[in-house]
Amino acid sequence: MKVFVNLGSLAKPFVAPLPYFDVYSGVSLSPTFSVQNIYIYADTDASTVIQNNVKYLQYRYVLIPGGVGGVMKHTNWNDYNQVKVALGLTN
Repeated sequence: MKVFVNLGSLAKPFVAPLPYFDVYSGVSLSPTFSVQNIYIYADTDASTVIQNNVKYLQYRYVLIPGGVGGVMKHTNWNDYNQVKVALGLTN
């Protein structure tokens, strides 16, 4: 499983893999997993927000099928665009 956060907007995305740490702001986001749950631990309020009708801090998770590891070994699983292409995902 891989979790990403869109720090930008849908129109101007800036998608980062988790765990994430911003050296300038000190913001840290880290996922943990249990059966049927994904928890995001943050040192600030990292909830999705809407400003001027635009959503920020939207989260995406990708369940990577078990049989794709060897087939897609050249995919950078920290690059959301490569993951989308490799798995045929849309936003």
